[in-house]
Parts: sequence; C-alpha cells; structure tokens
Amino acid sequence: MTLTRAAVVRLGLSALILYLAAHGLTGRQGLISYMGLQEREQALEAEQAQLEAKINELADRAERLRTGSAAFDRDYLEERARTILDAAHADEVLIDLPG
Repeated sequence: MTLTRAAVVRLGLSALILYLAAHGLTGRQGLISYMGLQEREQALEAEQAQLEAKINELADRAERLRTGSAAFDRDYLEERARTILDAAHADEVLIDLPG
C-alpha cells in the first residue's frame, strides 16, 4: 500500500495539529497551567485582602494610642499598658479564669 503525496501531507498536518493541541492544553503555557495560575491569583488576592484588613486594624490601634491625634483613646492606652505590664490598681480584685 502506497500513500499518495496528498495523503502524506494530510497525515503530517493532522499530526502537527494534534501536537499543537496537546501542548496547548498541557504545555507550560497551556490551558491547564493557565487555570492553575488563575486559582493561585485568587488565593493571593484573598490573602492580600486579609493582610490589608490586618494593616487597617493595626493602623487604627496605633492611631488610638498616638497622643495628640483626634482618635486618641486614654482608656485604650490604659488597657494596653495594664495588659503588657500585667498590672492592676491596689483596690482592684483580679479573677483569673482558665484559658
């Protein structure tokens, strides 16, 4: 059985198309890799949102501790000092609750 020149060309083109399609799906820059990158992007965006929320929370806490600012909170400053120094007034009763 001999193949005609046209059949050989069609067979070659079919093999090339199959090769390109396979690499388009599974290659380093293929569709599967692209979907994995999209998932990674979404995870990083979620992490970024969490970090931005934490930054905003810390900035608010810092502003409440900064004397002279409009948001200065004397009670919050006292609370933080007591927590850090593990201190209490002489007339206070402390009740230690298990964690």
